[in-house]
Amino acid sequence: MLIVLFLGLGITGFVMYFIAPWWLYPQLLHSAIEPWWMPTPIHDVLGFFFLVLAVAHTYFSLLGTNRAILKAMVNGKEVLPSPNQATGLEPDTLENKDKP
Repeated sequence: MLIVLFLGLGITGFVMYFIAPWWLYPQLLHSAIEPWWMPTPIHDVLGFFFLVLAVAHTYFSLLGTNRAILKAMVNGKEVLPSPNQATGLEPDTLENKDKP
């Protein structure tokens, strides 16, 4: 998905830069020089999807359940999360503390 997104952004960006340069023409004439397949709205939509992917990736990497994976990504050390990390409960907290 990310490769397709970057290819789309690259192709539409290339076309907008070399074929329909917005800085050479007034904004009202931009639609007259732009190709028939309208790379500008496509580029805008693909850029929005890239931002959504970046924000979602950041959000899900900062969740508490993924904290060990995030530390491993930053430090470069492999950290195996405990099986109970998703619930946030360690095995000794599941037992009744009132009993000796």
